[in-house]
Amino acid sequence: MNGNRRNHTAVGNRGERFALEPLVGDCILDLDNDEARPPAFTGEELALRFAKQHAGGLRYVDAWGRWLTWDTRRWQYDDTLAAYDLVRQTCRTASAECNRENIALGLASAKTVAAVERLARSDRRLAATADQWDSDPWLLNTPEGIIDLRSGRKFSHRADAYMTKITAVAPNEAHPTPVWEAFLHQVTISRHQAGPRSALATGTRCLSTRFTARLTIHVPHPRPPSKPSWLPCVNVVSLRSRRLRMWSAWFAAIRSHDGK
Repeated sequence: MNGNRRNHTAVGNRGERFALEPLVGDCILDLDNDEARPPAFTGEELALRFAKQHAGGLRYVDAWGRWLTWDTRRWQYDDTLAAYDLVRQTCRTASAECNRENIALGLASAKTVAAVERLARSDRRLAATADQWDSDPWLLNTPEGIIDLRSGRKFSHRADAYMTKITAVAPNEAHPTPVWEAFLHQVTISRHQAGPRSALATGTRCLSTRFTARLTIHVPHPRPPSKPSWLPCVNVVSLRSRRLRMWSAWFAAIRSHDGK
């Protein structure tokens, strides 16, 4: 049995085991195989137990030295040692399960809790990289779901979207927007009183919902020096639309009508 355990571990230490997501197959340690599991009530066994229990709601980013927790809508930085407290719960449960008093006392100690927390950081189910968070600028996280700004489609909240930001309110298409509508009326309809208002009104409604802007800001220094030259500068402002050709035809029709 010990030889099989060493073989499983040796195979697991060759490359694939260190991928971000857990892999399946013969190339990694099979945690469901009793022969591959470490002895009960050891730090390694408790770390594996902890990772299995909280793989869906905890991540650790070594580059930041921080845990993040999932609150069903977004990932939040753990500023209250919530992950450490969950490790304590795992160790308390293991201590209650152990029928040997001397071992049970050690399982509930601060030394064991700290050791299990350190081991769990490197578990492939919990480890995360810094660049995987909020990586898609076209996804907007709202209280009612995630909106794809490219298509306007809304999706339910997902932990694997790895979003840490969320808007204060959800979009409401029925809510009046008088300032925006007045602006669109000024730059389109009011200049073409003789034109077909219904077509222009339809175009402005589509324009107000279909166009999105992407703003890229470049900061020349990672930390602000004493001089004010570090201030961020806008590098690129670009407008993108899935129906750009339709808008081009629409504006061309307006110009054609204006010239008559």
